[in-house]
Amino acid sequence: MKKKIEIYKNRSKKILALLLCYSFPLAVFAVGIIPCGPGGVDAAGNPVSIPCKLEHIPVLINNIMDLIMTIVTPLAIVAFAIGGVMMMFAPAKEEYYKMGRSVIINTFWGMAVTFGSWLIVKAILLALGYQDAFSWVDLI
Repeated sequence: MKKKIEIYKNRSKKILALLLCYSFPLAVFAVGIIPCGPGGVDAAGNPVSIPCKLEHIPVLINNIMDLIMTIVTPLAIVAFAIGGVMMMFAPAKEEYYKMGRSVIINTFWGMAVTFGSWLIVKAILLALGYQDAFSWVDLI
């Protein structure tokens, strides 16, 4: 029994490392997350620095939430697929069905919390007057 637990621990570490390696390129999306500061370029190609103001805070919060959703959604799809595959192989071992069901339920609740927090933050930004906070296209 201990050997099986060690195999599952090693396997889960390998899967986590693999997911982190494949999700690392998603960090490239973080480049434009800060709406102010150095790094801008004008029409002539000259570097421009945009001074940070209080009005950039809602833009930053909106960009952070969009980045989180960009990263979490593909990971949830992978987790649903893993749970489904585990349940498909349930006739081989009964514990696969329980583990697969647990993965799917936990992923569902994790996505529900993530989408709920996204909706709350977007609603607060919209109530504060930030016009680009929410559009129905974001839900699709």
